[in-house]
Amino acid sequence: MEGKHSKPEDAKANIVPIRTWRVHPARQRPGRAILGLVIIFITAYAIAGWVQDPSWQLPIGLGAAFILLLSVNRFFLPTTFKIDEDGITANYPLRSQRARWSEIRRFLVGRTGGLLSRRAKASSLDVMSGLQLLFDEHRDEHVAFIRSRLDLAGGVK
Repeated sequence: MEGKHSKPEDAKANIVPIRTWRVHPARQRPGRAILGLVIIFITAYAIAGWVQDPSWQLPIGLGAAFILLLSVNRFFLPTTFKIDEDGITANYPLRSQRARWSEIRRFLVGRTGGLLSRRAKASSLDVMSGLQLLFDEHRDEHVAFIRSRLDLAGGVK
C-alpha cells in the first residue's frame, strides 16, 4: 500500500504556482495609440461624410467609430493572462479564452506576444483556433515558464 500513496513532499513538488500578468498595449505604446485613434476618427468622419442625409451623419459616424474601436479592443483595453496547473486563461476585454496544456501542439513566440496553437502543423486557422498571448516587460520569464509547462505536458514542438 505504501507505493500507491505519494509523500507530502512529492505532492508539493507537483503544485504549479499561479502566474498572472496584465498587458495594456495602448499604455505601453502611447504614440501608436494616438495614431490609431486619429486614423479611426478620420475614417469614421469620412464614412459619415458619405451619408446623404445630414440627420444620419452623426449616428453613422459614431457607429463607425464604435465598430472600429471594437475591432481593436485588445490594443486599447487591458488583457489579463493567468497560468495554472491545467492551462492558461486569457481574459480579453470582451471575452475569455482558455487552453489546456494537453491541447497545445505548438508555441510560437514573437517580440511582444505569442500563439499557443492546438494544431500540430502551421495553418492559416491558427489565429482563430489558438490562444494569442501578449507579454509585458517580463516576456522572457513568461516564455520560459510556458515552455516548462508545455514540456511537462508533452507533445509540443
